[in-house]
Amino acid sequence: MPTLPLFDSSLAAVDAPHRVKAPGGYEVWRFAAHDPASQTWITASFQFGFPSPQYLRRYLRYRVAPTRFAPPLPEEYPVISIAIYSHNRFYTSTVRFKPAEFIAAELGIHFGSYGFVREKNDTIHVRAPDMDLSFRALFSQKPFELSLLPRHRCVLTDGLCAVSGTIQVGQTKIALAGKGFHDQQYGTEPMHGDSFRGHLFLKDKAIAFNKTEQMHVATFGTDSLPQAAEVLAQSKRRHTIWGHSYPRTIEFKDGLTLKHPRIIHSKPTVAHVVYEAALSGEKGCALCEIGAAGRLGWSTLGV
Repeated sequence: MPTLPLFDSSLAAVDAPHRVKAPGGYEVWRFAAHDPASQTWITASFQFGFPSPQYLRRYLRYRVAPTRFAPPLPEEYPVISIAIYSHNRFYTSTVRFKPAEFIAAELGIHFGSYGFVREKNDTIHVRAPDMDLSFRALFSQKPFELSLLPRHRCVLTDGLCAVSGTIQVGQTKIALAGKGFHDQQYGTEPMHGDSFRGHLFLKDKAIAFNKTEQMHVATFGTDSLPQAAEVLAQSKRRHTIWGHSYPRTIEFKDGLTLKHPRIIHSKPTVAHVVYEAALSGEKGCALCEIGAAGRLGWSTLGV
């Protein structure tokens, strides 16, 4: 019996969409940056499908009664999600678009008047609500793809970037000058259970970690390929007011340690925690996101 491909595996360009066709699947392009001078962290996510609450609820109805409900597809739910943490205050916003407003160009992705374009000088121009930034790669590297779970993959695209531009927080415009990175994640089903991911920027490297069933860590620096690191130990866990679980400390075999976590934002479906980080005598801060994917389908959450 012939089968239909669940996504496009023959991509000709970096950042090209995988065109995930599996009900419950998703794809997200994520840009993250940190500016120590202005005490600001930002994350901009251009995504299809999961983790939209409406999308997940439609998927769950379809799974229960596939002959009664049409299968929801990722491309029906284009969304831009923004998170900004600045001067001890946390801001989030989500903008939904019509499927026809998505355009995949040769060197970028567009959601209506927003999106990102990869320019010829190794710079990515990112325009999102309240955000206009440039990500310039500091080291040349090839995209590195890893498997998070059997049906979930992550492409580490631009490991360490110089970031500049402006963001708008309420009535205040903030000039941003820091470091950042960019990745792309896709899957053919929703994420299940809890997740833990974060990033850290040091003088000459960026470190990204992503935990579902096990921790995946990649360090980007002067090497052409990211270096993986294993978790050595994790301490007893703490919990937020909504029950999100996170370790007090994490130690990696390469010497990286995360300790003294501080909750900066918490709601039923997601929480954000800042850790003090240290590696080879250098100190920094790691911003981590704890997700509770199973709660996104609750009818009382989301709109």
